[in-house]
Amino acid sequence: ADRARLARSAGAPPPPLTLNAGRGLLARPDFAGLVRDAALPPGALAFALNDSHRGADSDDPLRWTADLLAGLGADAELSDFGVGRAGGSTLLALRPRRLKIHRQVLRPALETEAGREVIRAMAAMASALGTEVIAEGVETEMHAECAAGLGCGVAQGYAVAAPMPAGRLGPWLATAAARPPIGPFHGSGGRETLRWAPAH
Repeated sequence: ADRARLARSAGAPPPPLTLNAGRGLLARPDFAGLVRDAALPPGALAFALNDSHRGADSDDPLRWTADLLAGLGADAELSDFGVGRAGGSTLLALRPRRLKIHRQVLRPALETEAGREVIRAMAAMASALGTEVIAEGVETEMHAECAAGLGCGVAQGYAVAAPMPAGRLGPWLATAAARPPIGPFHGSGGRETLRWAPAH
């Protein structure tokens, strides 16, 4: 609620709140009730999942999770893509709103054509399902140029902004649109995104 209020005061669209969702959280008997009690509009809440939600020999747990979140009006995000067991079958089972390509996959793309082809293939799979692609670990303009050229529509990382406390979010959003673009990524009204994490 605080983030939405700060965004509106800065004239920016409210950012979705993304929570890391462990299997234990989703399995809680009161999980659905907690989400419904929050009374958030559809799309305002997202849960970041990784390949630990996939069964050893089956995608059934992912399908169950996808159905659960859709029924609650929450988005699913598949995180850490490219460094675990998650692959094409995981994308098909979960059909996440957003796919986050892990930073360890982005780095080789700066140096080799083979690395770039891997990201192109990941982005193409996601695009075929209507899934937005986020490049994690974008720390320089070179990273941003590379990610955008390979099909990533959103940049996340220190090139955009460091993690910050909620009190700094409003001023950051108020000046985001006026700042120079980071490579092909533009201000808060375009394709740029923050990593919504607390400062340490």
